[in-house]
Amino acid sequence: MTEECKLCGGIGAVTIVVPHEGLDKDTEYSDCPCCIERIWTADEAKLKARITELERQLENERVRLSACGSAALGYFEGCKDEYKSASLDDVLRLRERADSLERQRFALVEALGKTASHIEAMMAHIEHKPQRFKEYCWSQAVAARAALASVKGEKP
Repeated sequence: MTEECKLCGGIGAVTIVVPHEGLDKDTEYSDCPCCIERIWTADEAKLKARITELERQLENERVRLSACGSAALGYFEGCKDEYKSASLDDVLRLRERADSLERQRFALVEALGKTASHIEAMMAHIEHKPQRFKEYCWSQAVAARAALASVKGEKP
């Protein structure tokens, strides 16, 4: 249906645009150049504002991702609240657990090394013990040394 635009007097098909931010909700807009320009201008401003907001959010997410990466590597010393996330909390918890396990592993390696040395030293002084006892003690020392080598990434 073609009729005259009530806003500018242009000729075009009448289209009702409801609701449309930035435009009068009770006005009929046609496809005349004047109305198209009004609709485009309202949409353009709205889209530019949305693009700006999305770019800000994207930058925020990039910083959050960077914080997770730093935390995973153990180089995290804190950040602003706006950059904190559930993922960062998860990474920090896992990093603390990994650090704790590494400390435990180090303590166990030290203890195992001392145990192996002690068994080897005892073996030097048990000449009078039965062969079966000597073989058992020696197998324990060999097992301890093999476990140590495995933990250290060496060949037994």
